[in-house]
Amino acid sequence: MNVQLKRPRGKLGLSIRGSERLTDSRIGKMIRFGAFKRPVDRNRQVLIETLQHAVIIADSKESKKFIKIRGKIFAREYQGHLLMSRRDADQYDEHAQQLILVNKSTGKILSGARVIMSDHVKDFYTNQEYVLDKLIALPGRKLEVSRVCVHPKHRNGSSIVLLWRGILAYAQQQNGEYVFGMPSIQTLSKTNADSFFEYCKQHNYTGPNLAEPRPEYRNFPAHDPRSLHRHPQDLITPLMKIYLKAGAKVCSTGNVDHDLKCIDFLTVLKLSEMNRRYRKYTAPIKSVAAHA
Repeated sequence: MNVQLKRPRGKLGLSIRGSERLTDSRIGKMIRFGAFKRPVDRNRQVLIETLQHAVIIADSKESKKFIKIRGKIFAREYQGHLLMSRRDADQYDEHAQQLILVNKSTGKILSGARVIMSDHVKDFYTNQEYVLDKLIALPGRKLEVSRVCVHPKHRNGSSIVLLWRGILAYAQQQNGEYVFGMPSIQTLSKTNADSFFEYCKQHNYTGPNLAEPRPEYRNFPAHDPRSLHRHPQDLITPLMKIYLKAGAKVCSTGNVDHDLKCIDFLTVLKLSEMNRRYRKYTAPIKSVAAHA
């Protein structure tokens, strides 16, 4: 499938080699040199695009394709009974929009995320791990982001950054007040989790406690060898880094996800307090043609 979009005029977007880290300076360069140019009207619901890629709102066919790809990625990289079907679909997909980053020439899906608006549901995916009464009680529309994944061949930094820009553009387009999710750190060590949370406090990355962890997700492994202890900065995943740099706050202690072998943190971005650099390049598209 070809995604037929006219290439925008302007400077080329930067690419990041797989061996290079997604540093703050690189994110800044990607912004300044046009990697996040917004499109004019198209025959697609396009949120963000570069010369080669676009973040779009998936139609029904594309949503099914992404869910299948998502299942294969999780099943290949993690082990657990929840993922053995390789389809990864659940009841939350019925009320969600799938936002996907595609190659405009080939239509290949490079990354994607599931987004659910509070208008449509009372129960979120995050409710499995946290009691969200405090968050839900806040005024304004909330958008939950979950099941974020990137194709293994395209984990070069730019894919996750572009996808996140599209998510924020969609949130603004929908007049959202909050974007929240459960970005994780790759560890099962309680010592590492506590160290990361303390690091967030010291760097003003924590906010008010907006959720209560469910007890079954506080079951940390009993064995916590010192050899597994790591510096907090080394624990930050690309998705967590992007949340924090956008201005999001960690609003809970960590929960253990034994299936994915990580520790999740409820992280909330108030869009009115989003980093100025992000807000400029994720303004909503006022007029977008319907998806054909």
